[in-house]
Amino acid sequence: MKRSVKGELVLIWFVFGYGLYVFTGEFTVLPIATVLAPVFILHLLENQEFLEGWLYSVAGFIIALQLSTLSFLDLSGAPFWYYGVLRNIFIALALALPFWVTRLFYRKNYGFTYTLIFPLCTVATYFLFSKSDFFSANGGIQGYAWFGNQALMQVVSLGGLWLLVFILSWSSSMICWLWNNGFRLNRVAGGVMLYGVVLFLLIFYGSIRVSPLNKNNTNKTVRVASAVMPPAKDSKLNSINDMRNSRIYSDFENSIKSLEAVVVAASTAGSKIVLFQEYTIYIPLDQDKNLRTQLSRISQENGVYVVISYLAVPLLKEGLHETFMSNIKLDDAEKGINRSLMFDPAGMVIAEYQKKNLSLRENSWVLEGEGTVPVVETPYGKLALVMGRDMDFGGYIRSSAGRRVDIMLVSAFGTIKNASMAYSQLFRAVENGFSVVYATQNGLSYAVNGYGRIQGVMNSFTTSNRVMYVDVPVMRVNTIYGFIGDLFAWLCVVLFGFLVVNVFFPFLSR
Repeated sequence: MKRSVKGELVLIWFVFGYGLYVFTGEFTVLPIATVLAPVFILHLLENQEFLEGWLYSVAGFIIALQLSTLSFLDLSGAPFWYYGVLRNIFIALALALPFWVTRLFYRKNYGFTYTLIFPLCTVATYFLFSKSDFFSANGGIQGYAWFGNQALMQVVSLGGLWLLVFILSWSSSMICWLWNNGFRLNRVAGGVMLYGVVLFLLIFYGSIRVSPLNKNNTNKTVRVASAVMPPAKDSKLNSINDMRNSRIYSDFENSIKSLEAVVVAASTAGSKIVLFQEYTIYIPLDQDKNLRTQLSRISQENGVYVVISYLAVPLLKEGLHETFMSNIKLDDAEKGINRSLMFDPAGMVIAEYQKKNLSLRENSWVLEGEGTVPVVETPYGKLALVMGRDMDFGGYIRSSAGRRVDIMLVSAFGTIKNASMAYSQLFRAVENGFSVVYATQNGLSYAVNGYGRIQGVMNSFTTSNRVMYVDVPVMRVNTIYGFIGDLFAWLCVVLFGFLVVNVFFPFLSR
């Protein structure tokens, strides 16, 4: 049995590990913390009895998650206790799993191969949990934090976000291994050299990929207007909850006038495509045909492609409704449709999409789409349509890669006002090799090319100008990830399963 270290050291490692982990969340990202936080947590658990360490890890992750999301949550009533506490408890259990499995394998005399256990378990755990609606936005957050490092980002074109998560987790494990060996290079030189060679090759590959000398770069561009429409000043509609609970809709006539003004200005500025954010307008379901007629006229008169996302909702049934978390309960006949349409310059609807990947809250009042990403051929390349949260699901977005999409058009809303969340979805461009234009109500609207290089950005929190004009590369870059998909992640899952069997059922692995 391993003797626990002194309480003072335990407290220091706990504070450093989980204190740094606060800065690895969706809303409080400090890139270096994603590498350093696991170092202290691993070292803490390696110097504790397993059960004691298990309690430390669960408590630490719950505290860190609460602190990292506290300022972005409504602290009143049931929604806070569900989304802010219960949700974080489940996520904490998932985040702690790779650390527990690694701790089970820990021995003082373990060599270099021990450093591979933690990254293997991390990728497997995050990947499997990313398949869940409950966990998707948190899966692979380590990788998301490094969006600013262009060369390192290119790793995801090989094995997806999961290869980057592996490398970062391996870095944490390596540092911890060095610590356990007293940082004596004579004992770890071979392992450090192998790690260094792998990291150098990956960064070298990324540097070549983003080099201006790369012949895959293209000079062909199309001007896109990314527009964010604020609610009409005289509208009684202040929030989505007003529409959901009271069926207060957008002022239709004023909304159409505002939309048309934006399209006219964009066309005058030379834009060929006008993209609006998610939930641009809320309408009764019986006005859907009227809206399509107006948008057809606007796109035809201005000779541009118009992409608009809107919410069409039926009237509430008569009588009282039960409430849950301050919102009324709805049956399917009362739920809305979150739809995106693309009109061509002739005023025809050439693409129609209903949002597939709904958030937990959306599920209670919006119908889920069938899950087919529309791809259309245009003079400006192949264009595809999705909505904000769809971009959290790498496998779902990759389904369009086989159809050689050039530009992915994303309408988003951003229910939590935080700019960094938009960057987490930027990796889809590098994984699949297409340009992305992202328009969101709250946060950063941006355009990037297939290498993740930012072409334009607009911050809704700091600008009064709600339209971004950007010349977007019409490009398609072949990627290994686009061909093999999540093969690397599944390989980690298989090896992770073997490790678990080896620990809990050793007689089966003989």
